[in-house]
Amino acid sequence: MEKKIIRCLAIAGLLLLSACSKGGEETVVVEEEHLSKIRLGAGPLSSADYTASTFLCQSFLKYHTGPTVPCDTMASKGSMHNLLALHEGKVEFGMARADEIYRAWQGEPPFRNSFPELRVLFALHQEMVTLVTPEAAKQANLRAIQGKRITIGSKDSDNARVVLDLLASCNLSSDHAYGNQEIDHLSQALKDRSFDAFFAILSHPNDLLGAASQEQDLAILPLSEDCVEKMVQSRSFYDKGVIPGNIYPGVTTDIPSFGIRSWVLTNTEVPEETVYSIVKAVFENIDDFRKMHPAFHHLSPREMIPQFSVPYHNGALKYFAEKGWFVREN
Repeated sequence: MEKKIIRCLAIAGLLLLSACSKGGEETVVVEEEHLSKIRLGAGPLSSADYTASTFLCQSFLKYHTGPTVPCDTMASKGSMHNLLALHEGKVEFGMARADEIYRAWQGEPPFRNSFPELRVLFALHQEMVTLVTPEAAKQANLRAIQGKRITIGSKDSDNARVVLDLLASCNLSSDHAYGNQEIDHLSQALKDRSFDAFFAILSHPNDLLGAASQEQDLAILPLSEDCVEKMVQSRSFYDKGVIPGNIYPGVTTDIPSFGIRSWVLTNTEVPEETVYSIVKAVFENIDDFRKMHPAFHHLSPREMIPQFSVPYHNGALKYFAEKGWFVREN
């Protein structure tokens, strides 16, 4: 079977991919094999991940030129569920957040064993760490929550892990509590003064946060301290970002924060040509994809193929090479 080598270059301003980190080379095996069906673990029906998954399947079915392959989007409880289903062979593709993908790859809790067969296709939107307080509290930044009553998410959840990581990195102590992460519940608790602030990890704009902002004056605090910068730089699954201004009442400027990207992923058992077809279908129709959800509006190839600790699937690399983002050599 013919083998080709990919040499990774920074072309057209795009970043080098993490799959190139192993000595700068990646062996790509060209296969003619195809799957007989595609099952894609998405997320809750109302989530951006589910919307993305639906578009992925629709685009694949419309533009795939090989044998007819059914593609089904499967609603799920989210990243953890999708990673486990992928590991157990219950789905061929899934959507998951970068921090959970990294833990699965490394075999860190709550995963018992590493998942070396895991591969990524491309990244999507960010879920931003969002610190919300009552506007009347007049709190200016992250340091203002020192000693305050805050809620950080459900106990042992990945959202809570992210917030605890942030608090530890910035040497902050608080009277933090675990609990319900529904935005309407959290905003009502702020209104009742049950606590002083809450953390949520959200795709923006978020309809529930927008509705809560209509009912009471809320503030979103910036997360831009040096300790946040250092934490983000030291962990491959975090990215700097902003919560856009003018999408919530009273929020007129962009709010700096950090986030965790959602990724499309698969494993090494899925054939190269199948992955290639899916990646091509999405990137060749990216203008239509951006219209599917407000969180996708600013997506570009540059943002969708960042460096990451988990390797890209060879089928994705094949498409990127064709576009000139990689150079393929015999």
